[in-house]
Amino acid sequence: MPTPYLMNGDLQTIFYTLTHPGATVVDLYPYTRTLVPLRDGGQISLDWIQHPDVDQNFDQSTPIVALLPGLTGNRYCGYVKALIGEVCRRKFKCVVLNHRGCSQTPLTTRKRRVIMTMIAQLYCATSIGDTKAGVTEIMRLHPNNPLYAIGVSFGSNLLGNVSAMF
Repeated sequence: MPTPYLMNGDLQTIFYTLTHPGATVVDLYPYTRTLVPLRDGGQISLDWIQHPDVDQNFDQSTPIVALLPGLTGNRYCGYVKALIGEVCRRKFKCVVLNHRGCSQTPLTTRKRRVIMTMIAQLYCATSIGDTKAGVTEIMRLHPNNPLYAIGVSFGSNLLGNVSAMF
């Protein structure tokens, strides 16, 4: 039976965050970051998970799994950590694609004028160019490795749209 005072997902998330202060920021897996510059001056980042069982045997036959988190997701989220663990357990190389300005990726896009206001370009579900750039960079760095991808929520929307471009 659900707790009556935590009747929706928002309250459950807030409760969990307040009662488990370190749970959302513990980095179980070390990583190296690759910044991917974009044509408009912005950038995204690729967090390459470092796992000894995978890295010591990494070669051109090792599959790579790209994880595309949800709207505000990153490698700290519980569902992303669970996916990383499962991917590494299977001895696949794992990389998390971070959206502009997310997961401590510096927001570097030049400001542009929109309706009398200067704003920096952020990511959105209808603009798949950033995701395509991330996938293209992975393919450039490891052209012979099999590449798979897992998208969650917003990430699955992006993945579906980008898949049609390759």
